[in-house]
Amino acid sequence: MRHKAHGPDVRLEPGPGRVDGHFRAGPRGATARPGRHRAGPSRRSAACADPRRPAHAARRLGGRSPGGLRRLRVVTLNTWKNDGDYPARLTRIADGLAALDPDVVCLQECFAGGGHDTARVLSDALNLQLYAAPARAKVRELKGAAVDSTSGLAILTRLPGRAETLGLISHPTDGERIAQRFTTFRLRILNLHLSHLRGGAGAVLRRRQLDEALDWARRDRSGSLLVCGDLNAGRGDPELAPLRAAAGDELGSTLHAAGEGCAIDHAILLDPGDLDVSRRVRALATPDGDGRYPSDHAAVVVDLNSGS
Repeated sequence: MRHKAHGPDVRLEPGPGRVDGHFRAGPRGATARPGRHRAGPSRRSAACADPRRPAHAARRLGGRSPGGLRRLRVVTLNTWKNDGDYPARLTRIADGLAALDPDVVCLQECFAGGGHDTARVLSDALNLQLYAAPARAKVRELKGAAVDSTSGLAILTRLPGRAETLGLISHPTDGERIAQRFTTFRLRILNLHLSHLRGGAGAVLRRRQLDEALDWARRDRSGSLLVCGDLNAGRGDPELAPLRAAAGDELGSTLHAAGEGCAIDHAILLDPGDLDVSRRVRALATPDGDGRYPSDHAAVVVDLNSGS
């Protein structure tokens, strides 16, 4: 099936459709694996997170009931697959995230293969529930060997809730793209990694992916909507027009290799509901003594508050 987009001619492939993960509570977390959508409105419920954690979450959120959420910290980070000094980077990422003490972590480019699993390691290190959405399966090099692997999305959290995955429209030269949604209390969090294709065709594709993901996330208007992830575009780029009014102040570049430019990693409270952003900053943006960063992207941290 081909889709025609307005603007430059670009051949697009439909995503595999909605894949609603079915999760069971347990001490080791849960995973959702994308599959192909079957025709019809079939929807499977997703189970809640580890039941041992909500009490801790309530303490962090001011001791209020789910209807009285007071404070929430969300971090988004592109983990750079298994590139660079992967083991050392993973340790630094875990340490950096632990220092931030997040309630929710949205991850992109989560490598899994050859006995390694970025999202699982970080979940265990932070003692957070894991909702993994593997994607972009291919052979990658690991320690000089070719291994079957994936590079997908993941959400780590201490909050009870459910996670779902949607296959997005894609391009043959870019590979599979998915969206991940986590719903908790009166908040929905959308985790994205949009196409990295450059030029007009890439902009058109990213806009279509974003529109598709937002439409999906907003079908259930159960509360606020926070859009997180590596969107491969700045807040002023035309493909991110639906987010611009809510994007807040420019953070500066989130790409360490570039060292300048705009943020392409975002945490945007698109539908505020009864929440507001009290702080939005970069993190994990300091190199070690050898000039190496935890990832090629900086993390973005957003603190949300509610008075109700």
